[in-house]
Parts: sequence; C-alpha cells; structure tokens
Amino acid sequence: WKVIQGDLVSAAGKFGEKLQEELDDFGRRTSEGSSGTTRRSDFLWNIDNAVFESLIGSIREKLVAPSGFQVGKDPDCDSWHPIPPGWWKDVSYYSANNHPLHGIFMCDPIHPLSWIERVWMELAVWGFTMGTSVMHDRWVLGDHYPHKPISLKFLHDERHFSMLMVTIPGLIVWWTLFLLFTCKCGQVNHARSTQDQTKKARWMRCVGASFAYVFCVAGIAYTIYFMVEKVLNKDKDVVPYVERLVIARLKSYLIFWFLIFFVYFNPL
Repeated sequence: WKVIQGDLVSAAGKFGEKLQEELDDFGRRTSEGSSGTTRRSDFLWNIDNAVFESLIGSIREKLVAPSGFQVGKDPDCDSWHPIPPGWWKDVSYYSANNHPLHGIFMCDPIHPLSWIERVWMELAVWGFTMGTSVMHDRWVLGDHYPHKPISLKFLHDERHFSMLMVTIPGLIVWWTLFLLFTCKCGQVNHARSTQDQTKKARWMRCVGASFAYVFCVAGIAYTIYFMVEKVLNKDKDVVPYVERLVIARLKSYLIFWFLIFFVYFNPL
C-alpha cells in the first residue's frame, strides 16, 4: 500500500502533496482520539467514503486551477524543465497505440484494437487510397481534372495531387476505421455500469466493429482486384501505382508523428 500510495502522490503533483498532508493530519487525529488499537497506517482502510470525499473537496478549494484552456506554466509547478519527467514514456505509449505503423508492432495487448486488426486497417487504407490514385493518369498526366463549377487545376501538379488525393484521404480513412473499431461510446466502466448499460455498450462496439470489418473487406477486395487487373492487363504497369501509395503512406506516418510530438505532446 505504501508503494502504491507513493506512486499516486508523485503522479498527482501538488494535489497529491496536499492530499498526503490532509491524510496524515487526519490519521494523526484519528490515532490520537482512538484507544490505541488502530494504527495510523491502517486508518485509510477504514476511512468512510464521505469523509474521504470531503477531504478531496477541501483540497480542490485550496488549489489554483485554470478555468479553461491553459497556455503556459502550470500554476502548481515549482520548477521548469524543457522535457517533463515521463514525457518520453507517455509519447512512446501513445504512439504505440495510435500510430498506424508503430501500433502494428508495439500496441498494448489489452488495447481494444489488436495488431491483426491494424494490419487489416492498413490494407484497407491502401485499397481506398488506390481508388483515388487511379485518377492520377487523368488529372496529372492528362488535362482531365475538374473544370466546373470550380477549376481544380492545382491537382494537375504531382505534389498537390499526392498530398490532397492520396495522403490526406488515407489519414481520414485510417482514423475512421480506428474510431469504428475502438468505438469510444461503447467503452464503459464495468465496476460502475449497470447490466443494461454494459449490454448496450457491447452492442455499440459490435455495430462499430461490424462497419469497420465491412469497410476493411471492401478495401482489401479492391486492392486485390486492382493488382490482379493491372497484372492481367499487360499494357499497364502496377509499379508506379505502388510507388505512389508507398510514398503517400510514408508521408502519413510522418504526419502522425509530427502531430504527436508537436501538438498532442508538445512540451513547450
């Protein structure tokens, strides 16, 4: 218990320090007022929930907390460091469970999304982005890009086409499949949820996963069809399409890591 208590206090920062002070004070008063049969170290096991919640409430009133979006230094921060303690571990764990490539090899075994489902997602993304990539010949090599009602002549450029028609759609498709598989609205706390809430959450997860599997099968089927059709049609080479997709997916991997390092976990 002492080890767990110490970890919780250190993780809670200033709030944990205040909580420790209040609990020590409460335990000292409890032990002094008792007949001596209860040790100070055991009072937490017998503390009433209402009393503990009142201690938490009193501590919250004493701490200064931002009222909304925070910019800058934490009000309870005693010092500053460019890289906060534990930052790299948090970044590594988040990347291992939310990055399309890193997650295939390093995802948490208890994560709602398994590694094999991540492989399915990646193959499906290849299929859907391959559907947009086939317009390359008409829009980039040719002049058949949309002219009305708005001219999309900028898609005639190779770099613009690769980013806007292959890379970004791949990001959107991947996140759509990720949210369907994980289905946050179907994740409940079984310790606090009723049987009906748990059953409803399970059905929501099943529905979300079913849609995700349908999209994955469709994407993979199109990938197989595309490859077979291009191989059988000997007048068209499949290599340029694959190279274009590989470059686009590498760009999306870098974009994911850029968002993780400089947005989600920006230490500054």
